[in-house]
Amino acid sequence: MNYPKISIVTPSFNQGQFIEQTILSVINQGYPNLEYIIIDGGSTDNTIEIIKKYAPHLSYWVSEKDKGQADAINKGLKYCTGEIFNWINSDDYLAEGALKKVATSFEAGSAGIVAGAVQNFDNTGLLELYISKNLKPIFFFDKEADYVYHQPGVWLRLNIMKKVGHFRIDYHYCFDQEYMLRYLLMNSNVNYIPNVLAFFREHEASKSVAQADMFFWDFNKMYKEFYKSQKGSMLSVIAKRKSKEFEWPLLQQSIGQKNYGKTGEFFAALYIILKDPLHRLNKSNLGWLKHILFRK
Repeated sequence: MNYPKISIVTPSFNQGQFIEQTILSVINQGYPNLEYIIIDGGSTDNTIEIIKKYAPHLSYWVSEKDKGQADAINKGLKYCTGEIFNWINSDDYLAEGALKKVATSFEAGSAGIVAGAVQNFDNTGLLELYISKNLKPIFFFDKEADYVYHQPGVWLRLNIMKKVGHFRIDYHYCFDQEYMLRYLLMNSNVNYIPNVLAFFREHEASKSVAQADMFFWDFNKMYKEFYKSQKGSMLSVIAKRKSKEFEWPLLQQSIGQKNYGKTGEFFAALYIILKDPLHRLNKSNLGWLKHILFRK
């Protein structure tokens, strides 16, 4: 078998309790053509000590202040010279034999993406098993979709990534989803494989748990930008609908958190309804106004 070079970046910040497992899951793959890079954001725990321990196995590493996870991945990409790419967060880890399965799938055809399964887990044990499917732009906006893209199981071609561009550092919570949408618009040829390729850790300090509410604001911004950039297409129409689905509960939440008083809250709610009556002037929202006025 021809072993295409695989480049992996681990963005890291104060995950000393987990990062050793991450590193070992990569370097113990036994993959003969691996480029492994760690970009640390200036950790103050024992992370640097652990990275130094495995430095002989790394192609490059650095520890310096950055502008977040997306910025760290962009820094790592500058040093990547492989054909295949993914990043593995410093609290996740690869499944045994994952890299050979990914390489074999890429070598078997001309796909721009290889997507496998991801096993979610926490300190109590295994949680949801996520099997990749429907990795197309239109499914990102499906009304019933929970999430389409589970990053640790989706591997990309670096030559396509160079055309797509960098990860957006102004997105802190869904920069990966925003990037994937741009990638899929350029190449949506996916090889799906049933194998578990990575384990995704859920814990109290992870963004997906500790800052779950903030994801909604980022997603709403992404949908808005997307429907404006795709005007005239069916994707624009369904992206705008998805944006409205996300925006409305966020506006309600925002109003409820401010100390307007009953009258002020009523007029604030009325104002945002009348700003977009086509989507918001309905029985449900009139009921919300009634609730504000007549609650005790």
